[in-house]
Amino acid sequence: QTGTDDPGSSSSGSSSTSKAAASGRLHSLGMRLQDGQQLVQLKQLVLQALVQNAQRLGFENGLKLWLPDIAQPRPNLAAFQVTAAVPSCFDLVFLTQPDGEGAQQRLQALSGASLTHLASDREFFFDERFAMTFPISSTPRSMDASSLQEVSKAALSNLLGSMGYFVGASKVKLPPGSKPYTPPRGRAATPGQDPLIVDYWREALFTATPSRSFFPRGFLWDEGFHQLLLQRWDAQLSRDVIGHWLDLMNSQGWIPREQILGKEARARVPAEFMVQHPSHANPPSLYLPLLAHALSAAGAAADHP
Repeated sequence: QTGTDDPGSSSSGSSSTSKAAASGRLHSLGMRLQDGQQLVQLKQLVLQALVQNAQRLGFENGLKLWLPDIAQPRPNLAAFQVTAAVPSCFDLVFLTQPDGEGAQQRLQALSGASLTHLASDREFFFDERFAMTFPISSTPRSMDASSLQEVSKAALSNLLGSMGYFVGASKVKLPPGSKPYTPPRGRAATPGQDPLIVDYWREALFTATPSRSFFPRGFLWDEGFHQLLLQRWDAQLSRDVIGHWLDLMNSQGWIPREQILGKEARARVPAEFMVQHPSHANPPSLYLPLLAHALSAAGAAADHP
């Protein structure tokens, strides 16, 4: 979990994880990420801390892969390691002012029975809204309606959970015959760089993603189908996403089909797939949710002349 950069803020782990500590083992690490260290390096940083601490503890009583229970000055990353027998449950609460007035009340409101009741209420409201938005009137004889509904709710939840906000610029290769890129005065060209490869304008993109683990970025073709579902669940949220995608359209009507925005996104993509080409395009799947929005608006206007 990443923390704030405010030197006056900190996190409280002892109270919120007491149950885990009582039934298992709890270790932590507070680190300050330096400039240039990205979130994609978290796995390597945590593994490095585990190995270094194991070497410090020695191997007389076996290998101990534990976080070292230390915090660097002004940390902006907090990692927690919980080891417990399953089934097990614990609450992890982040408070910006764990010692301030009312901190104990906030902790209780965000954990334990209060959190369980809140989650149950939200689950009930979600189920009610889902049944109204996507009613299942009939199913084939071989298919159980309740099972179909559970799978459908999982699909919608995964789509909503995949949504992210990305900022950066795509790498685009200009068509042959275009004016080559020349760096600004005072800046030297990168050795070996293709002069026809340039940065698209820097932009923000709010979008769903096809896979949080393997493809955590926006894909133009996929988004048309994502929004067919999302526009029925939350029309305003869907319009916001579509608006972000349309902001990426250039004067020729082209949108880069794969949005690899920012250093973290680029770190996960092989170089040969990084560059987008204006000659490459996807079928215009965004027309599908746009049409659905238009038909919905027309129906609403007809109902309320």
